[in-house]
Amino acid sequence: MEKSKSMSITIWIIVLLSIVYVIIFWFPNATASEDIAMVGVFEPDESMPLPYVLDMIKPAGSLGKTIRNFFAYEYYFYGFPYFAYSAVSILPVKLIGAPEAQIPLVMVLLRQLVSVVPLLLAVILVVYMQTGFKSVWKSVFLYLVILAVPAVVSNNFWWHPDGINVLLIVLTMFFLVKDDLSFGKFFYLAAFVCGFSTGVKQNGLFFVLTIAVYLLWGLLSKQIDLKRAVFLSIAFIAIMLIGLIVSNPLLLLSGPRQRYIAIFEKNRFDTSMGYGVFYPRGIKAAGPTLINYFGNWIYLVLAGMAPIFGIICNRNRLLNVIILSWSLVIGVYVLFFSLVKFQYVLPFALPLFSSFAVYLPDFARVKQVFSGEGLPAKLWQVFTIVSTCVITLQFIGYVQSDIHSIVQRTERQAAHPSILFYEKVEDKLAPLIDRELVAYRDVRLYVPDNSSWEIIFSFELLDYGFFEEHDPEVILLMQQRLRDYLNPNVTGIDPAQLEISREFYMDADVGNITGYTLVLRDDFGLAFVRDDIYLEIFD
Repeated sequence: MEKSKSMSITIWIIVLLSIVYVIIFWFPNATASEDIAMVGVFEPDESMPLPYVLDMIKPAGSLGKTIRNFFAYEYYFYGFPYFAYSAVSILPVKLIGAPEAQIPLVMVLLRQLVSVVPLLLAVILVVYMQTGFKSVWKSVFLYLVILAVPAVVSNNFWWHPDGINVLLIVLTMFFLVKDDLSFGKFFYLAAFVCGFSTGVKQNGLFFVLTIAVYLLWGLLSKQIDLKRAVFLSIAFIAIMLIGLIVSNPLLLLSGPRQRYIAIFEKNRFDTSMGYGVFYPRGIKAAGPTLINYFGNWIYLVLAGMAPIFGIICNRNRLLNVIILSWSLVIGVYVLFFSLVKFQYVLPFALPLFSSFAVYLPDFARVKQVFSGEGLPAKLWQVFTIVSTCVITLQFIGYVQSDIHSIVQRTERQAAHPSILFYEKVEDKLAPLIDRELVAYRDVRLYVPDNSSWEIIFSFELLDYGFFEEHDPEVILLMQQRLRDYLNPNVTGIDPAQLEISREFYMDADVGNITGYTLVLRDDFGLAFVRDDIYLEIFD
């Protein structure tokens, strides 16, 4: 088949499959989003920044103030490109009413346009870099395998910056490959996009080894001399900084810059240590996440070896050097110095999986396995066939897991214990439901936004001091949170604070919070009412 015809067929198949893929995720992404509180029950990382995005597109009395609100988004846990693109994505909702009153539609648009679409584009681009779309079966198979990875599917279920982040990382790789050691405009474009990536989630910083290897390759191949290598190093860093500032223009202002840096430091500490208590790190701790979201150990070893074989066999050598050097740096950091979550692994797992292209055999050569070729060639052909079988079997496992996840996600609202617990609270505290009062709830515990209650919550460890300060009439706690912090095997990042908090959690666990009466307890949660309210209403 002619290469141009193969490429055309591949493109059409991938376009059609992509449309179907996006439509499939509309259904699970349209559920469990009746209000911001319900969004938070399933994913606090969605509910916390959502009000800030809604504020970005609110009219503010004048054009100047409206523009200022758009740029001064005030939630610096993630960079401006993520929030700007999110805000633009939900602008059409304003045509049918206030976005605040259209939360289900807002959330499905954010999940589809900010998570599903960018990650889909990243997969298409990295597959194109590996195959050139010259082989229909290789391109489509590799595309489907990567899209079926449970981590990719899980990322498609929430509104988060990881899809954009992975796309920017793949674009950085694309421009470096496009530059092909010519050190021209594409090299500088790679630097700019790398800065943009740093502005979203700081992942661009992990290209340090890749750029060093790229420049060293240029030196050894005599494409550049030492003087030009030094200049290019400085130029790359400078353009990367420009990309960072363009992606986050508020960094030019002292106040936002200081808040951005402070949040960056807190995030770095939390993700490397834990939230309140130390979380286990290292390969052993990462094992369940890697297996559940990415595949079995044999499959993962094949993925780690793939770029090495690509380099040895001279299959997209430059691309595989870039993937290997990138994955080494970020992989060591994530697997040994950070908490391991699927979204932290995704930026290097996806490029590694794309290197599976080196294993996919040409059908025309399979018949040569038992022909007169030399032993090394025969062994390699057998190895590629076996590897392809392993990848295929894992793909089948992926699909089975994905179907279960999509069905479960689509039905999650009806059977979620947090929502069922609130129904019990609503029944038990019926005399208080329409009363204006302050209620504390754990982050993943549902109380609807239209409640008369003023809701407070905290991501930090709780103690009696918190409740003395806020004096809520109602306290709603999750059993799981009590179990987490009363676990004798966990170590507090601040041991003294953990001991103070455990005094509160132990009292809650036995239903004896000072000043409060336990009125409801089930396997999911506990509800307490302040003693004076209890005596007034229930006694």
